[in-house]
Order: sequence, then C-alpha cells, then structure tokens
Amino acid sequence: MTQRKQLGWRVPRIEWDQFVAYVEEKWDELGPYLRFEMEAAMREFLDRDETLAKAESLLRKYLDSRGLSSSSTPVPSDIDHSDTVKLGQRVNAGLKSEFATFGDEHYQDSYGGVLARALNAYRKGGRSRRLLEGIKQLTKSPSSTGTKPESDESDLGRRNESGSTVQTDESLSDSVESPGLSSFADSGTASEDTSGVDPSIVMDIAEGLDDQFTESQLAKTIAKTVSGDSETVQNYIEAVAEYKNCVKHPYSPVYIPKSERDKRTFWCDLNRETRAVRLRRLIVKSALEAGQERHACTYREVQDMFEQNLGKGPSHDYAYTLMEIAGNGEGFRYGEFRGQKQLRVNIRKVTQSLINEVTENYPVSVEGITVNGEVTAYTADTPPQQEGAADD
Repeated sequence: MTQRKQLGWRVPRIEWDQFVAYVEEKWDELGPYLRFEMEAAMREFLDRDETLAKAESLLRKYLDSRGLSSSSTPVPSDIDHSDTVKLGQRVNAGLKSEFATFGDEHYQDSYGGVLARALNAYRKGGRSRRLLEGIKQLTKSPSSTGTKPESDESDLGRRNESGSTVQTDESLSDSVESPGLSSFADSGTASEDTSGVDPSIVMDIAEGLDDQFTESQLAKTIAKTVSGDSETVQNYIEAVAEYKNCVKHPYSPVYIPKSERDKRTFWCDLNRETRAVRLRRLIVKSALEAGQERHACTYREVQDMFEQNLGKGPSHDYAYTLMEIAGNGEGFRYGEFRGQKQLRVNIRKVTQSLINEVTENYPVSVEGITVNGEVTAYTADTPPQQEGAADD
C-alpha cells in the first residue's frame, strides 16, 4: 500500500481557501479530489520536466527583450504568513520528503510558504498556462510593436553563451505566425486534461498497489477497472505511476519509487569512462569478497558483475574495451594470460582511496586476504595515495 504522511505544514489561509475553491469548482466536490490536486500541484512545482523549464525560461527572456512581458508570473514572490492554517491532509510520503528537500534547496521560507507558492501557481494554470500566454504574446504580430533590442545581448541572431546560434527575429516571426502554432494559441487553454483519466479511479487503483509493482499487474488492474483501448490503459498507467511517485525500472518490467531510483546507479546512467571506473571498483569488491590479494576476471565475469550491480552488462566486445580502459588504473593490468584476455588487480597496488570507497559502499573488508592461499594482514607496499580524478 502507498505510504502516506500527514503534512502538518502551516499555509496562508487565503491561499488555501482559494485552492479549495478552485478544486471544488473544477470537480463540483472536494472529497479525494482535494488531495489529488494538491499532490499534482506539488509534483508540477518540483519542475521535473527540465526541457519545459528551459523552454519557459527562454520564452520569457525573449518576450522581455521584445518588450512583450507576460501577464503571468512563474511563482508568487511574497507570501503573507500573518494568518495561516495547519494542513492535516495525508499525502504520498516520498512526495512530501522530495518537496521538503526542494524547499530547503531553493527557498528561505517555511514548507507551508513553499507549498502556498505551488498551490497558487497550479490553480492559475501552472507552466502550461504560462507557456500558452507567452505564445499568444508572440502571435500578436511582434513586428508591429516597433520594438527593437537595445543591446547586442538581446540580439537573437547572435550566438548565445553556449556557442549555438539562436533564431533571428525574422525567422522566429515566420515560425510563430504559422497556422499550426496560431491555431494552438487560439484553441483556449493548454492545461486541460486530454488523457481522459478519472482522478478517483486513479486513486482507487493506486491505493491497491504496493510501493513497488509490476507493469503487468498495473495493466491488468486498469483493464479490469476501466473500459477502453490500449491508449486509455496507457494513459491510466502513466497517471497511476505519477500519482504513486514511481518510475519504471530501466531493465525490469516493474515500477519503483522515484526516491529509490534516485539513490541507485544503473548501466544507462554511466558513459564509457565511468563504466570503466565502476569496473575497477567491482573487481576490487570481487577480490575482497574472495579474500584474494591478486584477482583476475574474464569478459564473462565482467558481464556478470555489471548485470548484478547495474542491471545490465556489456557485449563481449564492449567488455574487452572496458577492461582495457580499466587496466590503465594503478594496480590494474589488462592483457592475455595463458591464452585468455583478463583484467587483473593487485590489491596492494591500488590506491588507498579506491580501497576505502569499496569498503565503505559494499559489505567487504581487507582483513584476511590471502597470498598463495595464506592469510595475511593487509598493509600497503607504498604510502596511501589519493586516487586520480578518473577513478572517482
């Protein structure tokens, strides 16, 4: 079952009353919809979609440079704390923790003050409304304003700080006045839910699931609850996963809590260099588990280590590439030994910082490693050295 915690945060009464009125007007009742909408507001405020966040920032800068300010502001700047109400609603425990962390990092205000900003922005349409209003500003014949940038910094025909060329006024105006974009801007609001999911059904399905659940389990539950085609089922899958604050496991057909996903490193999170770094750690871990000072692994063992620890492993050719890169580290060797390519490590030769990192992150110890089958105490041949940046 979904773990929930009471908020217990004090929110300005005026913001809370306005949000309650917004929910009641939207759904004709409160009931479970109040919690549903509040959690939706919290999720949106976390700005999980970095692409849309950047798009909004660029659009706002462009509007400012053309003297076309939007009528909406991203987040209320001032919050009145003179009259507050303590919220007793119970919300997703992981979401509450994530929201509190976000507040600590970005605001010098109480959690209730940050939540008030989230509720305010959400009932006013959120990011989709702000983007829509910005686009509408652009469709109002920007060339007729007669406004020109006053400095080279706002010249969108020049290169930005990253070195990439930004569209000029003329090309941007042409694209903005295209029928597709204009019809989108005239269509009304972009924040309306077109997926057709019923929040009450989403909540009912979510409440019957554990924090971790399989994709097939979710799909079967939805298919038994709602009628519709595969697209409808997929819309409910996405809605329930978001409501549960879960994400899909990269390599298994299961959904896991987002907080757990953030703590774990998978194969897809690394590039070639960092995978080679991780391989060094894994072979040291394997050596310490076996109690061996000198340890070797073949490409098949490399594949197994990655699959067990990162969820997926390399092909045999890629494994050899990673073994060769890892072999450049201090205390490691890659080559052909007795007709077989191996990556080898000598525990006494690796840097002390790598040993420390492995023993701190895995349940292994340097005590009792053996040399030619004899137990020996671990002492480095050379004074401990700091591991190079490539081994971090």
